[in-house]
Amino acid sequence: MFKNKILAMILLTQLIIFSECFSQTKIIKGIEFKGNENTSIDKLKSITQLNSGEEYNKSKIDIAIQNIKNTTVFTNVTAEIKESTENKNEINIIFNMEKKWTIIPYIIAGSGGGTSYYSVGVFDTNLFNELYSSNLNIRVENNKPNISLSLVDNYAFENKVIMGTIANVINKKEIYFDTNNKEIGYISYKGSSVNPYFLWKFNEYFAYGLGVLYQEFSEINDILSNDEVNTNQQNSIKTPYSYSTVSLQSRLNLGKINFNDLTQSGVQLTSLINTTAGLNLTNSNKEDYNDTTITILGFYPISFLKSTYIASRLGFYGTDSKNPIKLSFLGGLDKLRGFHYSQFNGKTAYYLNFEFRYTAWEGNIFAFQVVPFFDMANTGDDVNQIISQQSASSYGMGIRIPFKNINKIAVRIDFAQSITPFKINGYSFGLTQLF
Repeated sequence: MFKNKILAMILLTQLIIFSECFSQTKIIKGIEFKGNENTSIDKLKSITQLNSGEEYNKSKIDIAIQNIKNTTVFTNVTAEIKESTENKNEINIIFNMEKKWTIIPYIIAGSGGGTSYYSVGVFDTNLFNELYSSNLNIRVENNKPNISLSLVDNYAFENKVIMGTIANVINKKEIYFDTNNKEIGYISYKGSSVNPYFLWKFNEYFAYGLGVLYQEFSEINDILSNDEVNTNQQNSIKTPYSYSTVSLQSRLNLGKINFNDLTQSGVQLTSLINTTAGLNLTNSNKEDYNDTTITILGFYPISFLKSTYIASRLGFYGTDSKNPIKLSFLGGLDKLRGFHYSQFNGKTAYYLNFEFRYTAWEGNIFAFQVVPFFDMANTGDDVNQIISQQSASSYGMGIRIPFKNINKIAVRIDFAQSITPFKINGYSFGLTQLF
């Protein structure tokens, strides 16, 4: 009899605990946003990946907060949970956040033994209050303007698709250098390109899609002087040929980057393959080609140093085209600091960048960062050459002054000194972080 009473008490206790746990199950009734001003509510809801009527889960809220931060449009994002006055099992989730200033003009300039390029532009990551990303850039290289315009919707079709279009007007003059840093050749051309594309998001770490790339290049070497033409002849520099072509495009995104005010974390790979696939669509020279571009970004926060992290980037480019226009030219601020913008060239290329972004001081409006960095790159005719031959490398020190409530803007000054294959140095400055 005594044992039966004990057993009954145990069963009753378990029943009470179970019923108590069951009664604590909460259902999301509503989702609100404060501080978003005019940004689309439907788009913000799709970004949070939360729906009215589903069961409340704290980990889902944490993911939703991070997803809002990852738009890079909002800061100080928090979630407030309020119990419904009508039903204690229902809750309302209120996201509190501050909207950043997102329409940003910027300027970039660089030198490697002499200033070689300037770039001005404006970008917006909340165009039309729909979280569209847009960028208009005018870049002057060797006194010739280049214009680039892009428009991307990263949250199309209820956050299931990335859709974008990139258009370029190209006016190039490239300089060939030898191993002694002497100019030995020149090419110039004008061109344009249009590239619409889309990527389907299978999940937050994997997206795959397709695109079409139209390219046209003409007016080959028209701006070269007689001396430059003679230099080309003396050094047997191959003349590019004009063409227009349509190529099919494959795009792949793997991984995810998380943004938190001054720091970033995560790894992401992006791959881009263009191929004419034997179609010869409007290809005036009937040359089939395949281009491959791969970029890997990695960010690792240092837990014991506030707002400090390691930033790294690895890029690869390869083509089987015989046209010199398709060569990869490396150097300068965007790939290999300290060298001339077109210091090295080849059908295949890689570049590697490391930065230690140490926040020495942080205020409510801006911060001050000290950034030692290391760059390395190589070019060649194939993968074997860029692996077996000595790579170009440089190191240096930079400062960053990021503004916390202005999207993606930071005053930056870098000084780089080359290590191999020869000694040269240069300054670069701008108002944006390159990666």
